[in-house]
Amino acid sequence: MKSENTKTLTIAEFKDMDVPESLLLPSGELLAYPEILERNFFSIRYKKGKPIFQAGGWVGVIPVNDKLSLNIIPKVPISNLERLVFLSNHKPEILKNFKRRYSPHDYSSKNLNEFLIDCLLKHIEEIINTGLYKKYTRVEEQTLFPSGKINFNKTIRARAKLNGMHVVASHYERMIDNPPNRFLKKVCLGLSKNPEMVKDKHRRVAIQYALNTFAEVSDHYELHNAPHDPSLNIECLKENYRDAVGLAMIFISGKGLSFGLGGSTSANSLILNLAEAFEWYALEVLRSAYRYRNDIQVLDGNKGGADGGKKALLVPPPQVKKPIMATPDIVLKSVQTSDNSTIVIDVKYKSIEKLPDRDDLNQIISYAASYSASHGILIFPANDKNPSGINLIGELPGVRFYALFIDLNNSHIEEEEALMASRLSELFQGP
Repeated sequence: MKSENTKTLTIAEFKDMDVPESLLLPSGELLAYPEILERNFFSIRYKKGKPIFQAGGWVGVIPVNDKLSLNIIPKVPISNLERLVFLSNHKPEILKNFKRRYSPHDYSSKNLNEFLIDCLLKHIEEIINTGLYKKYTRVEEQTLFPSGKINFNKTIRARAKLNGMHVVASHYERMIDNPPNRFLKKVCLGLSKNPEMVKDKHRRVAIQYALNTFAEVSDHYELHNAPHDPSLNIECLKENYRDAVGLAMIFISGKGLSFGLGGSTSANSLILNLAEAFEWYALEVLRSAYRYRNDIQVLDGNKGGADGGKKALLVPPPQVKKPIMATPDIVLKSVQTSDNSTIVIDVKYKSIEKLPDRDDLNQIISYAASYSASHGILIFPANDKNPSGINLIGELPGVRFYALFIDLNNSHIEEEEALMASRLSELFQGP
């Protein structure tokens, strides 16, 4: 985790800036963690003899060295980043040796849930290594060898009832059976009964290790009371318990993580590939929008099979055993029209000001020709130059090409998603 003196610089994907002083040694060498240098999180190039720093195509908080962290933000406005990651079920890259702070967010996903649990189990392991929290608890017992304070009234009653020599005494012991440990044990018990969570061998072993350690801790704890339990207040907890309890609270509430800066809970730094996530997001939006319609079929163009749209780009001659494949991101088929119209779609995580570039146009034109499609669509995030909408790019005989822009910054994002689906389905109805 970064130190208190670490400076965080915010920069958008692929943007340039002057090389930060803390990134260069006097010799001119880069001062950065080896794990970070091995990845394409940023690059240094020279412009007119001057070194220029350029962020890579990743989004997230990236520690560079002890003095510098990068907060790489999306190159287009996205106030709904957590929803995009949720719907796409994007699996972020995990920087295992680096941590950052997070806040809870309403959107979660299978991949984020697994990440939360793995971080929680790691924090519990750290608790075990540094020592379980023990709380002084009053213990009262009938004994022949009393310690602590003798309760004379209870002793007299006990002797009269049992006709013995026992003494009722009370004392205080430091015990691990206390609310924070009961809470963590109850969460681990729930995980141990979740088939999805114990599929992974390492996770299963970590859960069992925690439960073995908590063997002397009672499992009588109501998880629904946890958010209101003063014993679990972050400020009242030992420092080594705060992150574990914080992550467990997020998990039992069904929440995910916010990717914005700040927060009270520590976990490994997550890095997002939005080019990949945006593609899966668009596919899932259309699948959800047309789920109950029997006139439009949504196919994943990157795979074959019943729900896949991948096919040979060209009709190959007999001697070609492995033809070049056409893999548009999404294929829409009208299954109730007489001409079985097809729309091919490529999803581009790019911020464009005017027309799409020639490479993208050539690609969608070749896909449209291969599929005998009625329309070829390029989907982009909206920006100041191109707001939400669908714009005709041009035509070829029998096929029209459009650029469709979706506003990922829309405060009513579900309405924006429905509008994108509506704009596409209307194309099947003709001009």
